[in-house]
Amino acid sequence: MKNYRVVLSAAGVSQYKEQTSKKWTVSVHYIAYREISSSLVKSSGYVVFENCSKKQAAKLQKEINPYRVIHIAAEMNNGFLKTEKLLESNATPLEDEAEFLSQYALPETLTDSQLGVFTLNKEFGYSEAWVELQGREISVLIYSKKDIEALRLICADQDIFIENAKRYAAVKLLELGNQWQMDNADSSEDYVPLTEDDFVNRMKLKEISLENINGVSEYTLCFDDGDIFWGHSIVVFGDMESGFTDAEMQ
Repeated sequence: MKNYRVVLSAAGVSQYKEQTSKKWTVSVHYIAYREISSSLVKSSGYVVFENCSKKQAAKLQKEINPYRVIHIAAEMNNGFLKTEKLLESNATPLEDEAEFLSQYALPETLTDSQLGVFTLNKEFGYSEAWVELQGREISVLIYSKKDIEALRLICADQDIFIENAKRYAAVKLLELGNQWQMDNADSSEDYVPLTEDDFVNRMKLKEISLENINGVSEYTLCFDDGDIFWGHSIVVFGDMESGFTDAEMQ
């Protein structure tokens, strides 16, 4: 068990319990952390308090607030800080922690001359705006100020970017889409296979979210499926360094 200083994001505390259990698990999203006397690590994950009573969970919910630095005794496991004790719920930020928070923290509203007004959702830690892309109003979610620059690049090259995202999804999911279409046909005679162009033309972008992870803005593009998958969404993942990395039906 080690002592950590942890920089929290805008997302508040969440708590849950199994239906058959009386104990609660409390978690809160972090955007950076350090072992005491070590360098700040700019990486995201979750601080987790397990086996809490209802009273303990309520106390943590009240004490822990967004965009704060907390001091905990915990064990790190694949991005999860399994916490034994909350030592301090509002530690004074060190110089590099304060600087990082100033770059990352989203205000109540953020106005960009090109993209419009983003409004902070304190419960989930993102800011949302409606941005016009290809003549349609698209919901855009960002998790830090740094994502604005990436969003501007996407908007500047939006026609090519969105078309390439659709093509990427079509290549990954065309075979699965045709299986769904076959299952939905009244008979084998009624089944007409989708082409890659059919797949692309049915997709309509409805949401983009961007989150800066370890200095790189990762994006998720959510599309209406045009009934390829009977009304489910098609989601394309990627980042500003590697490009598209995966696509799936959700």
